[in-house]
Amino acid sequence: MTSDEMLLYFFLVLVGDRHGLSFYSYDKICTLLQLEVERLLVARDRLAAKALLAFADGRYQVLQLPERPKPSPSKPSSQELARGGEFRALAELFQQLQKPTP
Repeated sequence: MTSDEMLLYFFLVLVGDRHGLSFYSYDKICTLLQLEVERLLVARDRLAAKALLAFADGRYQVLQLPERPKPSPSKPSSQELARGGEFRALAELFQQLQKPTP
């Protein structure tokens, strides 16, 4: 995302209601974000093309973010193998540290 897109997106997230709706005018958004109208329109259109934002009749709605794809399991690197080759959650490690050693 461009800096203008991020700026507009975060602004709309902050000012939106619980449904992501906001009703700020172009002039007000441009003034608050210190953007020219042309830059605002480009950022708005790009966010809409990415399905992050909907707009109509002076209303904006921030849309739900798409799900992040789950990474496929991969083989551990040689550095990971040298450390034991297993990934463990921090919670597991902390639990092990709290157990008394025999």
